[in-house]
Amino acid sequence: MKDHAGNTRYFEGTVEDITKRKKMEQQLKQSENLLKAAQSIAKVGGWEYDVQSKKVIWTDEVYRIYNVSESFDPNDIAKAIRFYAVEDRQKIEEAFTQAVEQHRPYDLELKFVSADRTRKWVRTIGRPLVKDGRVVKVVGNIADITDRKNAVEELNISTEKLRKNLIGTIQVISVMLETRDPYTGGHQKRVSSLARSIAQEMRLSKDTIDIIRIAGSIHDIGKMSVPAEILSKPTKLSDIEMSILKVHPRIGSDIIKVAELPDLLTEMVLQHHERIDGSGYPQGLKGKEILLEAQILAVADVVEAMASHRPYRPSLGVDAALAEIEKNQGIFYHPDVAEACLRLFRENRFKFE
Repeated sequence: MKDHAGNTRYFEGTVEDITKRKKMEQQLKQSENLLKAAQSIAKVGGWEYDVQSKKVIWTDEVYRIYNVSESFDPNDIAKAIRFYAVEDRQKIEEAFTQAVEQHRPYDLELKFVSADRTRKWVRTIGRPLVKDGRVVKVVGNIADITDRKNAVEELNISTEKLRKNLIGTIQVISVMLETRDPYTGGHQKRVSSLARSIAQEMRLSKDTIDIIRIAGSIHDIGKMSVPAEILSKPTKLSDIEMSILKVHPRIGSDIIKVAELPDLLTEMVLQHHERIDGSGYPQGLKGKEILLEAQILAVADVVEAMASHRPYRPSLGVDAALAEIEKNQGIFYHPDVAEACLRLFRENRFKFE
C-alpha cells in the first residue's frame, strides 16, 4: 500500500499451503514413471486415436517398439502401418477401420519390422470408445511378443524332434518283435490300421487318433518276454502257458515305461485286454476304469485276431469277428467303439490289407 505521496507503506498478500498439491503432483509423476518402467519391462506401449481431430498419441514404449525417435509423427497412420509385414498390413487396416466404423474391437498378433529392420512379432489391441452411439476414440496398446513367439517355435521344434525320436523307437521295437514272431508283427500293423480308422470314425482329435495308431503298432510288445514255443504252438495252450501269455500287457507297459514313452501309451498297452464287464486281464478293470483309447485297441485286436490265421487254427473270417463284436457289444466291448467298428465294415469303408 502507498501513501498520498506515492511512497510504499506496506505490502498485503496471501499465503497458501500447497503441500498436498505438491505431494499429489509428485505422486502423479512417480506413477507416470512407474507406468513407463512397467511398459518398458513388459514391452507394451499404449496409444489413442481421436476420431474427430484425427490425432494420434503414442506412449514412449510405442516409439521404442517401432525403433523411431519422438520426431516421428504418429498421425501419419499410413506410414505407421507400413512397419507391419506386407502380408499383415491389410489385416490391421481392416481391423482399425472396423473399430471406427462398426464399433468392433480387435486383438491381433502380426509380423512387424521396426525401423532398424529388426523382424518382430507384435500383439496389437484396439478398443473403440462409444458416446451417444458414435465412436469418439479408439484406444489400445501394442506389445512386442517376439520372445514369446520364438519360445513357442523352439518348443514346437523340440516337440517335433521328440515325436520323431518316439516314432524311431517304436519302429525299432516293432522290427525286433516281428523278427522274433512274424505273426505278431503283422498283427500289430493291422490292429494299428483298424484302431486308427475306428478312432477317426468316432471323430476323436487328431492327436488322440495318432497315439492310438502308435499304440496299436506296439500293443503286443510284451510278447517279447513270452517263450517262442508258446507263441508258435500249433495246438491250444495249457492253463500254465496261457497264464504266461497273459502277462504280456504288463510286461509291454513296463518296456514302454523304460523307453520313457508317453504315459498314455503305457496305459493303453496295459489295458488292451480288459473288458467292460471286468472279465479281462491283467487288472480286471470295469467300465469307465478302462481308457476309451484302450477299448478301441481291444475291439481292433479281437477283430484282427479272429479274422487272421493263428498258429493253432485257421482264420475264422471277418464275418465271425464282427458277429463276436455285435453279440458282446456293451458286455465286453464299449458300445460306441463296437458300433463304429461294425459301421466301417458294413459300409465297406475298411478292409484289412
